[in-house]
Amino acid sequence: MEASKNNNSAKKIAEKYQFSEVAKLNKDEMFIKYKEMYYSFTELAIDFEILNNENVELKKENIELKKPKAEKPKYEGFNPEWTGIEKVIFILKENSKPMLSNQIENELLFIQPSLKDSWRVTRTASLKYITQGLKYGLIIKYKPHNHFLYGLPEWFADNGEIFNKFKA
Repeated sequence: MEASKNNNSAKKIAEKYQFSEVAKLNKDEMFIKYKEMYYSFTELAIDFEILNNENVELKKENIELKKPKAEKPKYEGFNPEWTGIEKVIFILKENSKPMLSNQIENELLFIQPSLKDSWRVTRTASLKYITQGLKYGLIIKYKPHNHFLYGLPEWFADNGEIFNKFKA
């Protein structure tokens, strides 16, 4: 009686977990089924490993994309041997916008701090370069509001208006 009870319990468990089909198989058929399951599992494990490696690579790429791009150093190509006018024009070109005279002066001192030692009065020296540029037509002076801005001639239309992309 105990054996039949265990047998019934085993059948219920097999049915519950759908082992009934496996229970009908003989030893050789079970071995074949086992091999099929093993190979399926192995293929899944390999697929998982491939996907995991791809995921790792994508995460690395994502991290690289999130890193800030190394900007080109400001004022790359500056030559301290240039004349003052050339330095002012270079600063205006690099900033791509009209600037106030004190902004130009600050940028000059940023690029070439040694100028502070060689200029008796920094403000006078930078204004001298700007004035010379105006005199030769290399720099344009205009007053959009309450102060003068300095720009390059190619930034202005024939009617004297500054192009929109260069407006400060």
